[in-house]
Amino acid sequence: MVAFDHVRAHTKGSKGQKDGSAKNREDAVCAFIEFTRKAPWEWTLEHVDKYFKVLSDQGLKLPTRRGRQVHLRVFCNYVIADRTISNGIKRAFGCDVHQIITPLNSILHRNPIESDRHRVNLNYDEVEKVFDALDEAADIAQRAHCRSEHTLLRDKTINSVMYGTGLREESIQRLSLHSFSPNPDREQFGNFGVVNVLGKGDKLNQVTLLDPAVARMLEFYLSDVRSRFLRPGRSPTDEWGDALFLSERGTRIGKKAIYRAALRAGEMAGLAKRLFPHIWRHTYITHSRPLQGPDNTQQQVSHTYSSTTDGYCHRDVENTASIMDSAIQHTIDSAIRKADSDET
Repeated sequence: MVAFDHVRAHTKGSKGQKDGSAKNREDAVCAFIEFTRKAPWEWTLEHVDKYFKVLSDQGLKLPTRRGRQVHLRVFCNYVIADRTISNGIKRAFGCDVHQIITPLNSILHRNPIESDRHRVNLNYDEVEKVFDALDEAADIAQRAHCRSEHTLLRDKTINSVMYGTGLREESIQRLSLHSFSPNPDREQFGNFGVVNVLGKGDKLNQVTLLDPAVARMLEFYLSDVRSRFLRPGRSPTDEWGDALFLSERGTRIGKKAIYRAALRAGEMAGLAKRLFPHIWRHTYITHSRPLQGPDNTQQQVSHTYSSTTDGYCHRDVENTASIMDSAIQHTIDSAIRKADSDET
């Protein structure tokens, strides 16, 4: 318990991590203790091999298993480095705590089987089908005077932004009116040249838009669509500011609604695979990497390791620039033509 208290203080104090990080570390260590039925000073390399073999047989994914190893490594390192704890164990039990996660038994970050092949990118034809289907559905709803029209237009914007930025759904959810700023080097993007938003782990994501069509789509959404979601007595403002994407209740959209927006778009397009928000992230990385290079792409999507970005990039990138631009431009042009016809 003393070791846990010290490691918890280190995680939350020196490292500045949240309560959840400390709890995850404690849970990982407790699970290993429960498996081995041994105290930390009795752990061996053989225990590590057996434990992670069991986790693998249970189907635990590689990144999760690697995370468990990180927690065990940090725990052992801290107990070894804290002389008060290590000397107390030596006096009480006559033995030392050893590091059990070594370079020989660690799961390497670069691993060819780590990428989930079920979540590959969309090819260019599939991207075009998605936006064609959204356009057609919005047109039908408009002609029928159906209330779903504004929802379809919002969902089309959400899918366009996911494709054009590679942001995760939690980042899309957190987008606010103040999340955007001009890019002095790209005046054609207007006020939407750069996106600043909190992403995974509350890290600041800063994404430079590559295609002005995404900026024009956002302008169209703000001028013609967002106001339809505002409700009397409901505030779109919360801890992240004035929400960009709103629910039917007039409040910030939830992650489940963003998930459904992607899923419905894929179903309307008749895709053979289910369209998850993360597939848009795969697609963005695959289609944009030839335009900006691997280093800039890694920075855009806030990956710590280049090997992670490599796992998202699928090798079907011929004619990337023109096709990516065409796919997004198609949905922008159709939305603008529709807005013009409504005004007349």
